[in-house]
Amino acid sequence: MQCRLRLCYTGCGARPPGGRRLDEEEDGHIFANLIFIQTQIEMNIIEQIEYDKLKQFEDQIGGNVKVGGYEMDNICPINEGHCYQIKLQENDIDQLFLLGETTFKGLTHDKNYRLSGIIDSVKKLDRVKYWIDKKLDLRSSPEWSPVFVSPNTDGPIITIDGNHRLMAHYYQHKNIEGLQGYLFVHPNIQKWGFAPNDAR
Repeated sequence: MQCRLRLCYTGCGARPPGGRRLDEEEDGHIFANLIFIQTQIEMNIIEQIEYDKLKQFEDQIGGNVKVGGYEMDNICPINEGHCYQIKLQENDIDQLFLLGETTFKGLTHDKNYRLSGIIDSVKKLDRVKYWIDKKLDLRSSPEWSPVFVSPNTDGPIITIDGNHRLMAHYYQHKNIEGLQGYLFVHPNIQKWGFAPNDAR
């Protein structure tokens, strides 16, 4: 899959998670710091599945936020969406978000809900610490796969179940290459109240 890139400017020379900074020079002087942030995900689709299979997994794992829940089905009817089993690629981290719930907002730099921006204090959360103590690696634990939603298979990806597991995984490993998950796709998902602003 080819990826699209968004060109941004920053005056501080900061390198975004997963982004590449290009310092251009003219007559020996840097006149701009340009960063390239991936805006299309590269995940592998393992297979398209029926919603019943996704629901069975949600029930088995005891998910709190489920596909269609928290008024999602008011704007994203389940029968209009598509479900997949997926495997994430390393660069997908640019477009991977936590659930847009107030508690998670303060756990990321710039309060933008990006998994790549989780702060060090997440390790103190009981539900995150639990999985860190168990040395959870989601890349080899498909039985604990997160559940995601997205407007299409190009992203962005919003985590609806498994946020604490995902934070524990990323805090320890800083890599999502090969991490499996379930994905519900509906074009209206960015209108849902729990979709972070940066994922809209």
